[in-house]
Amino acid sequence: MAQNEDRILVDARETSPTITADNAGFGYMRGTKRGEPIVQLADDQMYAFEGSFATLSNATPGTAITSQASITAYDGTKDVLHILNSETAKSLVIRFIKVFVSVVPGGSGTQKYEFRLDTQTGLTSGGTALTAKRANLAVASPLGNVVATAGAMTTVAGSANMEKTYSGQMRNGVGLAGDEFLFLFGHNYAAVNGYLDPATTVGQQKTLVHGPLVVRPGGSLRMSHYGASLSTAAQFEWEIGAVVR
Repeated sequence: MAQNEDRILVDARETSPTITADNAGFGYMRGTKRGEPIVQLADDQMYAFEGSFATLSNATPGTAITSQASITAYDGTKDVLHILNSETAKSLVIRFIKVFVSVVPGGSGTQKYEFRLDTQTGLTSGGTALTAKRANLAVASPLGNVVATAGAMTTVAGSANMEKTYSGQMRNGVGLAGDEFLFLFGHNYAAVNGYLDPATTVGQQKTLVHGPLVVRPGGSLRMSHYGASLSTAAQFEWEIGAVVR
């Protein structure tokens, strides 16, 4: 065996290498001057570059979507968010869901939420479609087979395979216009402003940290929002970040 045939060689190139067109051939494995491989992290930046990351939001910025009214207890037939992954082979990885409160719900009491995964669609009627938006205009949107619906809708109770994934409290009370709730999934971040001051008169942000959330091909993600004394409907603006792989 010739010298070095039993070793992996890398191109010692710490500066940015020449770009090779996609599907146009092979490139060298890039490394440091000491021969250590340079590895690109599998994060949202990389997913955006490759065209796997995109967002979903209200069709018109600043125009909120009217949510469910008088949901005083959990009701699986009146979800406020439904995301269907119609891909046949790829999963949908939810990275974050942001809810901006334009109009607070009527009444009083604690606001709670619950996320559920199912192996099929649960939406039967109603709701307002969210619009897919690219994070990288050099590629096509990866969300062509993803349908997100928010607001007042009718949903079925769920299949026998449906499972609750995460739940908790959004706010103790109806809150304020301008409140913003950021649900993170699969991030190793500490919660920011986890406590909302009930004495303030200015909307605040609350971050709620969860584990990973993956919607299988053909499956759906559903979110419920309810409270013991809630009456009239809230109005929300939505923004969802997701990866299709």
